[in-house]
Parts: sequence; C-alpha cells; structure tokens
Amino acid sequence: MGVPIRDAATVILLRNNETEPAVLMGQRGKNAVFMPGKFVFPGGAVDQVDGQVDVTGIKPNVASALSDESTISPAAIAAAAIREVWEETGQILGKKDRWETTLESWQGFANAGFRPHAPFTFFFRAVTPAGRPRRFDARFLLASAENL
Repeated sequence: MGVPIRDAATVILLRNNETEPAVLMGQRGKNAVFMPGKFVFPGGAVDQVDGQVDVTGIKPNVASALSDESTISPAAIAAAAIREVWEETGQILGKKDRWETTLESWQGFANAGFRPHAPFTFFFRAVTPAGRPRRFDARFLLASAENL
C-alpha cells in the first residue's frame, strides 16, 4: 500500500512585482523527513480544524479552482494556507477585526486582532510523486506581500 496523499496549501508571497520581483521562502531543516534542506514556500497540510475557520475574501474563480478534484472545501484550503504563513513566518494574511475562536491552533492569530482573509490567486496544483516518504496534493496560491 502506498503512502496516503494529504491535502496541502502553499503560499507564494510576491513583493515588488512590477520592479524587482521577490518571493518569500524558507529553508527546511536538514533532518526534516520531507524535502530536507530544501528552500520552500510557506505551506503545509490542511488540518481538520481548518474547515471550521470562517475565511473571508475567497474569489469565486479561486474557490472554483480549489474545488477541482478535491473533497475538502476551498475555505479549508485557504485557511490552511493562512495558518501555515502565520505559523512559519509570523506574518498575518487577515483583516483587522475582532475574531473569537475556540480553535487552539488559531488562538494566536485571533489574539493579534485579525480575521483570516484570503487575497489569493490560484497558481497551480502539484502532487508529490509516488515513492516519497510523505505525499501531498498541494494547491499553490499567490498573494501580494502588500496583503500582509
């Protein structure tokens, strides 16, 4: 039996698109099981609680692209993308607003005074090839760093 494929979301944060384009990436630890030592965009697996997050700002065309060949909601994928950026970088993709949640993994985000907001453009989808120790069905989402 093969390794199960997990839904995931990855964010490409773009700055200075018109003049000197730059993207935000991080380097994974050399002992990481998945892609050790590689430079990657912020992202990771969709957690079950991500489907309980009230995300605003998902454009209809993005929701449609995220729904393609997926059994989870576009909002859950967008929430995972926002959460992963927050966890990995401390940056917030949100709108200043009081937001109360009982979800432990979202407490820090809510306590910062923001509501999750998804200013994304769908970029592409990639599935980790067979034979890897972990596999993901990742949706890559593009956002301007001005939204942080």
